[in-house]
Amino acid sequence: EGYITLDLPPSALGMLENVDRDNVYYSVIYRGKVITGYPELTADQGVNSLENIRFRDGLFHGVPIRIAMEAKLVPQLDSPIIVQVAETTKNRRAVARRMMISLMASELFLLLVIASLIIFAIDWGLKPLAALRRTVDGRIAQPELDFAPLPLKDVPQEILPFVSAFNTLLKHVEATFETLRRFTSDASHQL
Repeated sequence: EGYITLDLPPSALGMLENVDRDNVYYSVIYRGKVITGYPELTADQGVNSLENIRFRDGLFHGVPIRIAMEAKLVPQLDSPIIVQVAETTKNRRAVARRMMISLMASELFLLLVIASLIIFAIDWGLKPLAALRRTVDGRIAQPELDFAPLPLKDVPQEILPFVSAFNTLLKHVEATFETLRRFTSDASHQL
């Protein structure tokens, strides 16, 4: 009859009003006139493009809201109808805050696990060196010097060249010590 009407069933309005989530507001606009919904929820100029749903932030009675707008062509109408749905952002921010806290807690837990694994790995990796140190310490405690080479069977490959070089040094020290012992023995015999 020459004008547009929209009848929303009560069940649809009931879906929009839910105490477990943020408040939802809507409006249906044709040629700048609100057909149904909240007249305070005004549309942007230039929303008449039929491309995609557009999103924007705004205020509704001083409360921050997130607005989704879409322009739709309806048969027998010469201009598009603009449909807007807006939701307050209180719960959205609370969910984002909870997600951030849980993400930080999980990252902290992950860092603690990684740190404990690193400490365990370093301790486990240095056990052969500790055993080698105990072998050397045991030789120091003996009354007579022991120039026998250090065992190479349990030495990690990374320090094998060092232990081999140390064993070569022990041979040279032993040879020098033996030469010194013979010299002192000969000198004391001559005296």
